Amino acid sequence: MQLEKNYARINFLLTKKNMASSSTAVPQERSRRYEVTYVDCYGFEYYGDNGDRAKIWHESFAATEKVRETKLRRFISKRGLFDDLDKDYSRNRHKLEGFCRRGLFYKDPMERGRIWAYSLGALHLQKRHPTTFATACATPIEEKIEKDIEVDLQRSIVNHPSFRDGPDSLVPSLRKILHALSVQLPTVGYVQGMNITCGLLLIFMPEELAFWSMMTILQGSYLTRHQCDLGLENYYTPQMELLFCDLKILREMLVSRKESKPVILWLEQNDVHVEELFVKWLLTFTAGALPVSTVARIWDSFFHEGIKVLFRIIVVVLESNKKELLEARGLEDVMALWRKIVEDLYDHEYLMYHALKVRGNLFTRRTMHNETRRDLAAQGEEFRNYEIIQTGNKDTTKENGSANGSSLQRCCIVDKPDRSKNEKK
Repeated sequence: MQLEKNYARINFLLTKKNMASSSTAVPQERSRRYEVTYVDCYGFEYYGDNGDRAKIWHESFAATEKVRETKLRRFISKRGLFDDLDKDYSRNRHKLEGFCRRGLFYKDPMERGRIWAYSLGALHLQKRHPTTFATACATPIEEKIEKDIEVDLQRSIVNHPSFRDGPDSLVPSLRKILHALSVQLPTVGYVQGMNITCGLLLIFMPEELAFWSMMTILQGSYLTRHQCDLGLENYYTPQMELLFCDLKILREMLVSRKESKPVILWLEQNDVHVEELFVKWLLTFTAGALPVSTVARIWDSFFHEGIKVLFRIIVVVLESNKKELLEARGLEDVMALWRKIVEDLYDHEYLMYHALKVRGNLFTRRTMHNETRRDLAAQGEEFRNYEIIQTGNKDTTKENGSANGSSLQRCCIVDKPDRSKNEKK
């Protein structure tokens, strides 16, 4: 019953958004809107005026992409990044951070995806568990879950030809991944939104590696330094505890900032809440909300540094459009403007440049998790070998305007020291 209530809540928020932002264009404009006007290097289709704007932006940024790709190839070759996965992993990953922030601009999507998997630790998990994916694919699942997966397969990535009927279709691979995930994560099963994230991963990596990448996103990885940031399994559990928890934390962060506070309060006066604007951003990690080229650029850093990247991007989008949003009147005007803002987010260079400038204690890794988020992370299977360290006891409820009385205390999850090695030495 609780599961149905939460799904109904999500669907209500998304339906309300779509109804408010429905187009009133004349038939000629509508036909133009759905006409393919641009196809990027990864095969994604852009429609109407959005395609024209995407083409102009991509062409203007092509020279910069080429320079950064050359530097990235030189770095990977020099460090031998994929020759020995376990060799100097922490040091290589640290040095890779700057490249991830500047963008992994490979023409071949598989090369970009390989670095994503390296940052997540998915390559290591695939190597250590070579039979897990095949076993999970062969394990039967509940009939209801299987039907839910089939319903969403064809509408996962609608603007890419690989997800349509044909000999090279990726739909069978997506089916296998979602099936395997439902087996490995019985508390989650399958939830709408997973198909979009997994579908986009499939464009950038083989099916088994996409499976392990999604597993590390949902359960975290012992290899990476953001275990509590990318343990997002509870985004998809029946009560969706972590999703609504993060939406609350997001609102508290935005209200705590001088520039974004008036925007949030004004939107709420017009019956537009943070949940409605950003539920799909978090549920699909922006894959179902923003242009694909921008999503790929965000994922370059998101997979390397964790959930704080999404929070900072949201701050930049809201604050850079503050003037326009404050001038909007009523739910319909606000949502129509918001839809236009989101559709025009092709300038990922601007977004990432300013996102990296977002500073403050609330956006550090240790203070982004309140007690509920920390407890959820500690309960997960992946976190049994970690201990929770609370590094601050100051109650920040008043400072952050928390409505539910919970405090944003500093906490992190770290590796327990291996004492056996020290004893041997």
